[in-house]
Amino acid sequence: MDKIIVLCALTLRHYIGGAHAAAAEGALNTEAVKNLCDTSKAAKSLPTTLTKRIQMLITRQHQYNLLQRKIAAIQLIDRTNDHKLTVLRTFAQKTLEAISAEIMQLAPEAPAAAAKVAYAAGLIDDFVTIFEASSDTAGTANACLVSGNGDDKKAAVTDLAGCLKSQVGEQTQEHELATLKTADFDFGSKPTLTADKNCMLTKADGTTYVTGTASKIRPARWGGGILTIVHTGGPTTKLTSAKDGMPAHKAAAAASADIDAKLKTTIYPPANSEGDLTSLLKAEPPNQLLADSIKQTLGKTDGPGYNVNLDIVRKTFGFSTTATDIAFIQNLRSYKVPIKTAAGKEAVEIIKLTATQIAEGERAALEQNQKLVAKGHNSKLCESTDKKTAEDICNKIADANECNKKAFCSYNETVAEGEKKCKFNETKAEKSGVPVTQAQTGGGATSTTSDRCTRHKDKANCEKENEGQKPGEKAKCGWIEETCKDSSFLVNRKFALSVVSAAFVALLF
Repeated sequence: MDKIIVLCALTLRHYIGGAHAAAAEGALNTEAVKNLCDTSKAAKSLPTTLTKRIQMLITRQHQYNLLQRKIAAIQLIDRTNDHKLTVLRTFAQKTLEAISAEIMQLAPEAPAAAAKVAYAAGLIDDFVTIFEASSDTAGTANACLVSGNGDDKKAAVTDLAGCLKSQVGEQTQEHELATLKTADFDFGSKPTLTADKNCMLTKADGTTYVTGTASKIRPARWGGGILTIVHTGGPTTKLTSAKDGMPAHKAAAAASADIDAKLKTTIYPPANSEGDLTSLLKAEPPNQLLADSIKQTLGKTDGPGYNVNLDIVRKTFGFSTTATDIAFIQNLRSYKVPIKTAAGKEAVEIIKLTATQIAEGERAALEQNQKLVAKGHNSKLCESTDKKTAEDICNKIADANECNKKAFCSYNETVAEGEKKCKFNETKAEKSGVPVTQAQTGGGATSTTSDRCTRHKDKANCEKENEGQKPGEKAKCGWIEETCKDSSFLVNRKFALSVVSAAFVALLF
């Protein structure tokens, strides 16, 4: 009787032990694997997303740097469209600043992030690929990966596309980046293995892996720890969803969250041609950086309730709602500089200068500017211009920017209604080095220094005007360019040339 009891006890123990072992030899369901494959797909496409974004930023950076230099060169030649050109140059600068800021944030982190997510994707793919391949083609009894709510179907390749079919190179979508940065995997309604499936990969006694004592065999960690099999002879196989306990997946999630915060979706429009600039100015709603540039140029940056819409862009650049082309953009073609080519020097439109031509174009534009300054064209006043003429010139100017850019005019917004807001400013004229004489009102008026100089037609009589001067005093007249001139002309011209040169260098840097 005792022998029978012992025999029954051993039989029961064996039966119970066999049930636990069978439970450990279960199969994964595709419901649990789906999120793993979605994560893998997103990880494999993230490097391409980062590469494309950084390449676009670098391309736009080159375009806007070139545009800024072109506008600066045009402004050296002609100031008639100065406020429009200033808006474009400011827009180029603001865009460059935004692009540079994004590159500085994104570029240092991108390589490490791409490596971390790619490594995690590789762990998932190897895990799923091996389990999918370890199945009997006859049915689901001997399978490691099954599908269906009843676990009665063999897993199809289409169920595992993210792991088996997705290749490195596709663009990451926004929802995929969100999948990458989550703290946990989602196993859906199948967070445990399906029992009674003869999957050799999940045998808990370790005989699939090595012959030896099961308790001494180290745990098998599939997918970087997603599935762990502890070889103790008992049902200790488990799926882990929390990435925190899996170093590779934790690092990939953290890197993805960091990239997600730095990867922007801002669209920087191309600025490589007249067509690009036309599209920029006609865009509705206006580009935000362009709107900010208009506000800054017009002095409206801090104005409450000032919203730059398309109408304000049209007014700023002078085109109508029905215009196909924008005259201001078309007129940019008129600014040309001599550029060396294989056939010799040719006049090339500044707006069409390439990156290899821009430095030569800048030098040519500066030379043209210096010639204009030397001839007095920049001020539109010669030495003998009288105060009345200067006042008339200022009074005819309605635009505040154009007025204030004159070396002898100032704009006053607070004058009474009906009065001229742009007026002659004698103090500003003197500080700017623009000599303005008093008008001759009749006989007996005292001649100015300029008059005393310009009446002489030879060098000897010209220099006689300086007789009797004390040592160190500035000469009244000088023989300059075969003409007797007020000696301040030479000083003013040299000063103007130095200011222009310094200003141009400042524009470039």
